[in-house]
Amino acid sequence: MLWLIVLLALGFLWAVFAAFLLLSAAMFASAFSDREIHSAEDWPPSNKALSAADRLQQTNSFQI
Repeated sequence: MLWLIVLLALGFLWAVFAAFLLLSAAMFASAFSDREIHSAEDWPPSNKALSAADRLQQTNSFQI
């Protein structure tokens, strides 16, 4: 019976640790994101706000 409580406690700790790792990874990835959406009014971004790479990806044309 005691081993079951210990296993449940360890499982809970692993779940908390995994959630912390996922949250850390999401925050790390968002730190390198150049787009920030603060409200629904900011989306979709206007063409003026798009970077050159985004415009190139939208047109899907590569000029050499």
